[in-house]
Amino acid sequence: MRSSANTSGQMQGPQHRLFDPRMARVSGSGIVEIDHLSSTEMVRCCWSMVKGTPLQPPRIRNRIDRCHHSVRFPASKRPVRSDRREGTSMSASHLSLDPDQLDRKERYLLMVSSVIPRPICWISTISGEGITNLAPFSFFGAVSSDPPTVMLSVGRRRDGSHKDTARNLLDTSEGVIHICQQPAGATMVASSEGLPPGQSEIDHLALETVASDQVRPPRLRDGAIALEAKVVHHREQGNGPVDLFLLEAVRFHLRHDLLVDQRPDASLVAALGRLGGSLYCDTSTPFIIERPEQVSP
Repeated sequence: MRSSANTSGQMQGPQHRLFDPRMARVSGSGIVEIDHLSSTEMVRCCWSMVKGTPLQPPRIRNRIDRCHHSVRFPASKRPVRSDRREGTSMSASHLSLDPDQLDRKERYLLMVSSVIPRPICWISTISGEGITNLAPFSFFGAVSSDPPTVMLSVGRRRDGSHKDTARNLLDTSEGVIHICQQPAGATMVASSEGLPPGQSEIDHLALETVASDQVRPPRLRDGAIALEAKVVHHREQGNGPVDLFLLEAVRFHLRHDLLVDQRPDASLVAALGRLGGSLYCDTSTPFIIERPEQVSP
């Protein structure tokens, strides 16, 4: 028996209905509105929209950042699945995961999509032979202000060997950390490209540098914020492992046009932050949340 279309946009069949994706409403922000559908119809909608394309429904694909349209399930209609693996549970409001039950790639994707946004350390280093290196890392953050200290985590190569940044920091104990602005984002990403041994990213990208004051590696001439830093601690961390460094900032360089009261202004700097996948954000539109007054003991 042939199916026939009815006025609601559903395809009627002898035993079930198939959702016609042309009836889905797409909002101005690109979100497919399916609040008017049942849970079963919502699942069929997911499959209908991606059938015959390289995309997959969001619930079975980790890298949803590659999809231009996402499907938003209303909380009241969100289907509840039974556990699919040990340590995993799902309620109407949350998915709970045991990271020990995930493989290495799944743990990485979970971390970079959950710990957001992450500041980016665009660091220049120099080898013992005098070859400069420039690379970005987002496993990075402030540790203390007295003395000013930051943390940097550098992963290993697939064969377990040190990346150039880690090797240079281990050999010379010095680097210059740059805070990258949004306009320089494409150049920053390009500096992550693997180059042949002995080739400098700074030279390859034709970036202009100036001599640092207290460390050997040069700093980028037009950098918004630069911290000359020295390694004070190193350890191997995790199962990778990664190389974890603590670096003390011994000199700050702040561009005049980005300062308010001699401090960097977040909206003027528009510093880049890393999200999951290829997504980034910046600090160009900060907002204020008033903090309670500190009460002295």
